Amino acid sequence: GHMHETGLCKNLLQEYAQKMNYAIPLYQCQKVETLGRVTQFTCTVEIGGIKYTGAATRTKKDAEISAGRTALLAIQS
Repeated sequence: GHMHETGLCKNLLQEYAQKMNYAIPLYQCQKVETLGRVTQFTCTVEIGGIKYTGAATRTKKDAEISAGRTALLAIQS
């Protein structure tokens, strides 16, 4: 389910950061207002001095997942 996915991304990133002796991943979220007055969020996560930005989503939690996924994909490739 959804909760599992959130935890998984964050845990994997934290493990990676510890392994590489990086600081704990820092998430920064911001509100984005789109045309239809829909409020969305984008999150950026910083790992080892590099920032990864996720997709804009309806909730802050989803935005964090997206940022985490983006970072994981970049790290693993």
